[in-house]
Amino acid sequence: MSTLGLTKADEGRARLAFRLAAVRRKLTSVGCGTGLGWAISLGAGALLAGMAADWLLDLPRWIRAVLLTIDFLAVAHVLYHYVYRPSVDQPDDDAVALMVEVARPIFETRLIASIQLAGSVPDGTSGVLIDSLVKETEKLSDVSDLDGVIRTGRFWKSVSAAVMTLALGAGLFGWLGEDAKDLLKRAFLVDIPVPRQTRVMVDQLDLRVARGEDVTLRARAEGVIPSLGQLNVKFESGRAGEFSLEPSAGGNAVFEKTFTGVQDSFKFIFRLNDGRSREGKVTVVPRPAVRSVNCRQVFPKYTGLETTARALGDLALLAGSELHLDIEPNKAVKSGVIRLYGLPEGAPNEVALRLREGNKLAGALSITNLALSGFSVHLMDSDGFTSRDEAIYRVDVLPDRAPQVRITYPERKEEMVTQRARLPVGFEVTDDFGFSRIEFRFSVEGGPVQSRDLQLPESASVLRNHYEWRLDTIKPAVPLGSYVEYWIVVTDNNNVTGPSIGESAHYLVKVVSDAEKRADLLNRAGDFLGSIGEAAGDQEKLNQRLGKLIREKAEQK
Repeated sequence: MSTLGLTKADEGRARLAFRLAAVRRKLTSVGCGTGLGWAISLGAGALLAGMAADWLLDLPRWIRAVLLTIDFLAVAHVLYHYVYRPSVDQPDDDAVALMVEVARPIFETRLIASIQLAGSVPDGTSGVLIDSLVKETEKLSDVSDLDGVIRTGRFWKSVSAAVMTLALGAGLFGWLGEDAKDLLKRAFLVDIPVPRQTRVMVDQLDLRVARGEDVTLRARAEGVIPSLGQLNVKFESGRAGEFSLEPSAGGNAVFEKTFTGVQDSFKFIFRLNDGRSREGKVTVVPRPAVRSVNCRQVFPKYTGLETTARALGDLALLAGSELHLDIEPNKAVKSGVIRLYGLPEGAPNEVALRLREGNKLAGALSITNLALSGFSVHLMDSDGFTSRDEAIYRVDVLPDRAPQVRITYPERKEEMVTQRARLPVGFEVTDDFGFSRIEFRFSVEGGPVQSRDLQLPESASVLRNHYEWRLDTIKPAVPLGSYVEYWIVVTDNNNVTGPSIGESAHYLVKVVSDAEKRADLLNRAGDFLGSIGEAAGDQEKLNQRLGKLIREKAEQK
């Protein structure tokens, strides 16, 4: 076999392969175009049919979702089997050659033989014969229309069907306008009402109201305005209702219905002429309220008292204390305040509560104003609803009483003393929580007040003591005949709302000479002896009466 013969056979085979490739491309193009045409026709037609059914029957969303899924799967099936697979799994030269020979019997197996033998010559086969076979096949292919073996009838049918379907859809969209757009949106599961002669537009379809509030449902008609409308409601409790609606006075296109004191959630639909609204819902939620309040009184440090739990009905609180509140609401809340009562105008009357874990709130009141008479707790939830009819808890603010002090000695409020006298002044002091200072004060003839600080015990609420007052330490010396006024002043240790100051009664001493003092003592001794004599006489009389009674009883026996 000559090398030249093999080369010519290869060249001839290449030309045949090029012509077969053109047939293969046409076969693939026609097949994919046919599949694409049928996919467009099927998808658009199914979509139009679903839109028509939806317009007639007002299909629920789940049925529209099923139709859309079926439409999508059918189009995907056509595209996969009639577009994707033919473009990927294209026939080889042998398969194309066989198809051509079936359609063109003139080749009588020459085309397949030329394709298969030109590339490899079996041993003992004449190259000249193969060369001649290829040349003859080429001549036959020149006079034969290889592309014509591909039939395009189905292709043109599918294209025509696609064009007609699209034209029909375009015509319907042009005719229906916005209605067609709404139906298309509904086909793709957008939640809008089916277009009718009367469009029903609802202000709010999802309402949240607090239990016991009034709620007004309002719808507006567009297009054909009916003279009457209808509102259908269905409560969660199972009750249902149907209400006839007339246009409101504010405009003949507005229909509304007010429900007073709503207690139960419900769904609703407006029906105006041939139109209906989407289903709306009114959700009734409870108002925030106080479920429980725990109170703790924190006493001022100066009292030395420990924190004490208090009942809401027993809030008699010492001024200067803090009242700590732990509040548990009936639902999750966003914020809360404590509102105070009885305070003078202009004084802060609210205390913010802080949120804690576990849906609880906490707050603290400083009990410093004696005018405070009570408080209430106000809550707000995440919907903006506030509590109502809050309980007012009474508070009695008890002031820290001033220390009580009295002079126990001398007994008389006016005494005579000499300039050298040492006068023991006994006194008794009481206070609820102790004192921080005790002073002995005096004034000569109404002059400047002088004071002496007295020694205090470490801690005491009751003190009985005396102070030895040396008049000879007064500088300048007190003139004879002068009066000196003296008293005791006590300051407690209230460093929050005080301090409070207690003061004894004022006593007097008159500075006299030694002779006058002796005369005073003699007079007092005489008075004392006289009182003793009177007492002895009274005793004698009692003894006589007793003896007489004894004798009378003895005689009766």
